[in-house]
Amino acid sequence: MTVFNWVSNCTPLYLIVGLLIAVFNVFPVALAGEDAKPLRRLPDAAIPINLYELLGPDAYARGVIWQPAQCYAPTSERMEGVTEERLGKLEAMMMQDLFGALSRAANVSVTALNRNSSFPGLLGLDQARLDRDMRYRKQALRRLAGRPDTWRWLRALSDVVLRYTVASRDPVARVGHMGCVNSSIADLIGGKLLPLPSVDCSNSSSLVDALGFFSDPNLRMEQVARRVLREPGWCSVRPMYEPYGQWLKKERIMGRPRPGDLRFHGLSNRHADRVVFLFDLLYEQEHAFKRQHWLGAVVQQNPFDMYAIMDIIHTTQPDLVVETGTANGGSALMWASMLELTRPGSGRVITIDVNAPERESWAGVNAKDPTKNPLWAKYVTFLKGSSLDPGVLSTVRSAASSAARVVVLLDSDHTEHHVEMEASAYCPLVSPGSYCIVQDTKLSRFSSVGGPLPGIRKFLAKHPEFSIDRDREPFYTQHVGGYLRKQQQQQQ
Repeated sequence: MTVFNWVSNCTPLYLIVGLLIAVFNVFPVALAGEDAKPLRRLPDAAIPINLYELLGPDAYARGVIWQPAQCYAPTSERMEGVTEERLGKLEAMMMQDLFGALSRAANVSVTALNRNSSFPGLLGLDQARLDRDMRYRKQALRRLAGRPDTWRWLRALSDVVLRYTVASRDPVARVGHMGCVNSSIADLIGGKLLPLPSVDCSNSSSLVDALGFFSDPNLRMEQVARRVLREPGWCSVRPMYEPYGQWLKKERIMGRPRPGDLRFHGLSNRHADRVVFLFDLLYEQEHAFKRQHWLGAVVQQNPFDMYAIMDIIHTTQPDLVVETGTANGGSALMWASMLELTRPGSGRVITIDVNAPERESWAGVNAKDPTKNPLWAKYVTFLKGSSLDPGVLSTVRSAASSAARVVVLLDSDHTEHHVEMEASAYCPLVSPGSYCIVQDTKLSRFSSVGGPLPGIRKFLAKHPEFSIDRDREPFYTQHVGGYLRKQQQQQQ
């Protein structure tokens, strides 16, 4: 009996088939000849990733970040001769309008609502956990994302918010602009207020369509009013993807880079880039940046970039570090710590923001107040205001003029136009051989709305003395293409 006959008679057919499949899969090169290329086995090598589960329903539908249409200062900062009495009346009026909008959207009586009411709360969700527990938030909002009343509430909320928002005000002409001007609201705000010509106030949808949606429909009423009227202001958004997760997969994960796009530096292929990008998405979606601390203060810096910037401070030995975007103050305290380690007693950090660093803010919760740390008093100067405010710019330029070596970190408003203006104002202060670091360029890949990278390109086109130093980018960076190095002066 031949071996083949024995195997045929004694072995079940399915084992024979399995054996043959195994042989042809394990030894494809040997069977096909020494010069044959190995067969690719992508189905077995591929790892399925479910973006809906990774991002959660809220982010899958709307996006992992806001994509600002326009950012607005708190209304209190654009009131003519603001007083607490007038601001309180304005807040009470807004609260009643919010109650009315929420009552209609959730189909509940106005009398059942109070300052702590929220749309998710009325549907039985735990608002306190929504505020602090990202895992709960992802699961709890799963059933809200596809509900028609969620989007009705978002539109109604946005309409109220925009009617209490001053879109702009010319401090010289003392003229402000609002989407639609209500006489009762305008009297409390004060000054001359004109409607925006782009808005048809007779059309109930025109205001939101022209100026965008409020960015978070899941807040308590008190939080909404405080953000719009008192601090820190807000940015409107326009939903651009239906849903966001499908666009993200097609355009930013599986799609080829477009002209001008940048991917992670130093990775061997697009599969490695996708893995790091998925981690970047998860890092953002889980708000990991709010749970990082330096000496007790929240520091909104990716740890990989932290080390890269620390090394730049160590290498360049700056007399001045300029930072726009203070947030909770942790990063300014970190740069002060590096000055203390590198050149004890030398150097300064100037950090700028429209809000002073607080224990608790949108950026997270500080375990300790960074301004009470001895290093803050020794090294840090905080300037309150816009980074483009003429007074702020004058103070920074004066400090830079007496510093031999300057490092600049731009981490405030990440919209394209603002990045271009901020880079044009601050990067020239950098000393030759040093760096102007434009942070969070990753937002350009998260969104189709410009973001930092187009702003950088416009800046570089006018400033050939700067170039992108990709060798400074760590393995995982949130500042792809953002490490801008000023060339050394040529020897005469």
